Amino acid sequence: KGVKYMKEHKTLTKKDIFKCWFFWFMFNHASYNYERLQANSFAHSMAPAIEKLYDKKEDISDALKRHLVFFNTEPNFGAVIPGITIAMEEKRANGEPVTGEAINSIKTGLMGPIAGIGDTILQGVLLPILLSFGIGLGMEGNIMGPILYAVIISATIAGISYVTFMQG
Repeated sequence: KGVKYMKEHKTLTKKDIFKCWFFWFMFNHASYNYERLQANSFAHSMAPAIEKLYDKKEDISDALKRHLVFFNTEPNFGAVIPGITIAMEEKRANGEPVTGEAINSIKTGLMGPIAGIGDTILQGVLLPILLSFGIGLGMEGNIMGPILYAVIISATIAGISYVTFMQG
């Protein structure tokens, strides 16, 4: 008699979010097309969260379609965008007033500026510095030059991607 039924609050765990980041990190350049660029990879990285957040097949379908629109950014600094998107999807699934248009507006508004920042820092600063170091050692016959370059750039990119995704 005085029991009120509340809608179950859906919460993503750290493991769910890590899985989404891992999919983004591993597949962000895996499926480009000329019409939507990284959209397939974006939707793929969102899939674990969407499947946990939404119960109805039509809600899952709508959410995946929402993430199959044009998307293109620098994927490591740009990992903040799927991170923000997951947070918005979680709020939407829990009944907060977050529209699909708001989610796409955030994605669209951030992808250009983030790409500019990420490309400048990674391709304009970090890569040339690390390459000059690795090539310099390699030209002296030291095999550690290219090995150090590969290890340092890989760890740096993974770290940047993880931190920015989780901050989003």
